[in-house]
Amino acid sequence: MTAVGARKLMFLAVVLMAALALVHCGKGLLTDLDPVNVHSPQWNKYFLFSADEDAVNSYVSVYSIDTSNGKLGSTESYVSGAFNTSAFSMAIDREGKFVFIAKDGTAERWVKSYSINQVTGELQLIDAINFNLNYSGFKLAINPRLNAVYVLYQDAANNYVSSRTYSADTGAFLSSSTIPFGGVVTSYDIGVKPDGTAVYATCSGGFYYLPVSGEGNVTSQQLVSIFPVFGRLVVRPNNGSVFGSLSGYLAVASGISPSMLSYSLSATITLGTNFVITGGDYLVQANTMFTSYTIGSESTPQMTEVNSVSIDAGGATTIGTHPNLSYVYAFDAGAIHGVKVNPDGTLVSIGSPYSTGVATVKALGIAITTINGPQPPSTPLN
Repeated sequence: MTAVGARKLMFLAVVLMAALALVHCGKGLLTDLDPVNVHSPQWNKYFLFSADEDAVNSYVSVYSIDTSNGKLGSTESYVSGAFNTSAFSMAIDREGKFVFIAKDGTAERWVKSYSINQVTGELQLIDAINFNLNYSGFKLAINPRLNAVYVLYQDAANNYVSSRTYSADTGAFLSSSTIPFGGVVTSYDIGVKPDGTAVYATCSGGFYYLPVSGEGNVTSQQLVSIFPVFGRLVVRPNNGSVFGSLSGYLAVASGISPSMLSYSLSATITLGTNFVITGGDYLVQANTMFTSYTIGSESTPQMTEVNSVSIDAGGATTIGTHPNLSYVYAFDAGAIHGVKVNPDGTLVSIGSPYSTGVATVKALGIAITTINGPQPPSTPLN
């Protein structure tokens, strides 16, 4: 090969290498700008969990929630224990990583923690605490600021609040403390102050305030008032006031501390124990219908009906929502029903019911998980 030919060949090789480098660089730029991989914002994926049973076993079932219309996707179920359950209670941590479930049954009583797969909602059992069969009336609440779950239960001698801190990484239970309160009375419900510094517990003996340590454990108890007594206790997310069902009416308690408790009643609307307060600050209850209400101020709780949507069944037995979600779900007669809560408080059916395959659901909970990428399509239930 002549010198001229060699120089031409070298020039062509250099041009080819530059072209390949440009193509590779261009491909890299395209990949970096791919909206699926880079520019998709984090999206919130919601899962609805139900605790239920048939004639053989107890189950935890998982449903995906389509956030565009509230419809439920196909379900997976996990055996969680033996049949013969009196009640379930459920609490989900604010990051959507763990679900805690309490079972009050004639054959076994426990509290279990499960991890939540952030993509599929699949549950994995992490830890379990077995309780004495003499205990009953299990209710759960989660601390929104600290890694702790609280268990309300009773025996023939007393009521108790047991705190169980858990690992933020694994969900395994760590330290615990148990505080008796109330004496030989019936326990009702439990809630947590939004700043995580106290637990509220109600029983037929009164309303109790239990301070929480920096680690999340309850440290003592104090009877705040023998009145009101709530059969159902819901803590208002935006300001920490407490709403409850008292003799069939709405009771509101504000300024809750060991030294001060003010309350008032709204006698305009009969209120059952199956209700939630939405993130939009409407109260929604479910029986044979979903009904939404404005709830007025703390000093003057005045329930004013907005509208109702029929459930078309015998009567809902449990209800669930999430403060960041504009949907409310309730279980009745083998199916889960749902409504959308519009910004003005009006309710609209989302095309439910969705069959659960079991006759009884005793607890509903909703979790948000956050991951990168587009939401995969889900298969609606029939």
